[in-house]
Amino acid sequence: MIRIVYLIVVFILIVAMSYWIYKIISALKSDKKQKNKIQNINKNKSVVDELLQLQNLLEEGIITKKEFEKMKKQLID
Repeated sequence: MIRIVYLIVVFILIVAMSYWIYKIISALKSDKKQKNKIQNINKNKSVVDELLQLQNLLEEGIITKKEFEKMKKQLID
């Protein structure tokens, strides 16, 4: 009888530890995905900011339309 109780307790502990390990691993994966999303957002913002700066340079007459198109293509690619 006592052996059955010990086996049940050990089984419950193994299940609990497995669940905790699963939760930790899934949390780490989620953090990695969020970091990648943030990096992509920051990258996109910087491209948009640079395009806006190029547009301002074009409007001020500092660069030509041809130069603007060339630089814009480089940024987008």
